[in-house]
Amino acid sequence: MFSRFMLFSIALSVQALAQSSTSVVCVAGQCLQGLSNITLGAKLAIQGVPVSIQLLPGQYTSTTNPQLLHNFLTHSSASYSPSAGFGNSTSLPSLPLNLVLEPGLAIYSDILYSGQEGFSQLPSTPSNNSFAPLTAGSLAISNNLWVVVSTDSKDRIVLWDAIPDISQLPAAASSRSLSLLDMQSSACSPFCAGAGICTASGTCTCLPGFTGATCESCASGFFGSTCQQCPSDCAKCDDGISGSGRCLQPLVANAPSTCNCLNGECGSNGQCTCNAGWTTADNGTACAKCLPGFFLTSTGDCQVCQVGCTQCADGTGACTSCKKGFTSDLNDKTKCNFPQGSTSTGQLCPPDSFSDGTLCNSCSTSCKTCSGPSSSDCILCAEGSYLLNGKCVSADSNGVCEGSGLIADNNKHECDACGAKCTSLYRLSARICSLKRPMC
Repeated sequence: MFSRFMLFSIALSVQALAQSSTSVVCVAGQCLQGLSNITLGAKLAIQGVPVSIQLLPGQYTSTTNPQLLHNFLTHSSASYSPSAGFGNSTSLPSLPLNLVLEPGLAIYSDILYSGQEGFSQLPSTPSNNSFAPLTAGSLAISNNLWVVVSTDSKDRIVLWDAIPDISQLPAAASSRSLSLLDMQSSACSPFCAGAGICTASGTCTCLPGFTGATCESCASGFFGSTCQQCPSDCAKCDDGISGSGRCLQPLVANAPSTCNCLNGECGSNGQCTCNAGWTTADNGTACAKCLPGFFLTSTGDCQVCQVGCTQCADGTGACTSCKKGFTSDLNDKTKCNFPQGSTSTGQLCPPDSFSDGTLCNSCSTSCKTCSGPSSSDCILCAEGSYLLNGKCVSADSNGVCEGSGLIADNNKHECDACGAKCTSLYRLSARICSLKRPMC
């Protein structure tokens, strides 16, 4: 970044600034005679020592000479103050120290990198037709970076290296009143197009709507030389850098295809509402598999597993997992049975009671048979009610279980989805089917 000419310019200025300066300027292997007001790099100071050292960018180790510089670098209590753009550490980093300007532009109010300092970081995203006023006496540019500035007369100047004195630029730019138009890394090959910016990592970051390795193309859904977005009411338009933006496929609000919904209905809000017993499949398709506790029948319905069964096989309904305390029925693989309770003397309990290990106790009035004392312990519900999620619920005059879209099944004694076994059907709503009496 810093050429021999730049270091020579600093050396020539040291004597002239000696009367009002406080720092000796050093690079690895050399300290310039005299004192200077330069703030580029970082300052080293030791309490009680009347002189400080201004480190210019470079690499410094524990063996770096001359002796004065070596003493400061290895002093245990030396303070370290980097200028803008050289990090924010407040203590001397461990050696070796690689003092380098971060990706961006260091700005100094006076010539030879002195006076009030500032730093403009290399942007990570491109901007459209933006500029920033730039008042400076000198500029330092980080490695592999180029900067574009404009003058009062709108001339554009590309800077590739540090400028120790703005007056060295063409006469039109020597007023110190410039505008920063662009700043990019030179690490990208090929260079980014106008809609992109080259980052320090060597990749192009594009403006919204642009894409490609150099931001040379429009992303899908964008068109024209400025990559405008296709109309909002258009599902597909003539896109691309040479596209016209003409709508090729209008957007249909709440189209059924937008729901990706099989066994359900697409609402006006575009959301799919599943039929009873169905849920979203593992691949994301809505209403494409049976809920846990239901199985897929040969007719394509989702029906509830038998009482006591928590999971059953598609096609046959054979129980693959019984509820705790239940065992598989040896004669009917679709069923799980709860063992009949008995007293401590071996007497079997009646169907409407359960055993506490010693005596038989009556079931809740909600239950026909049970495994415990509460209404949530029902194995079969009392006449006129049906199992739903472990509780007994009633059915309305249409055979629909209370608080659900399921129907009351008198054979299973539980609430089930409306399936092929129901022959006398009518629609209660767009997604609920039920029966005229008698129930299934």
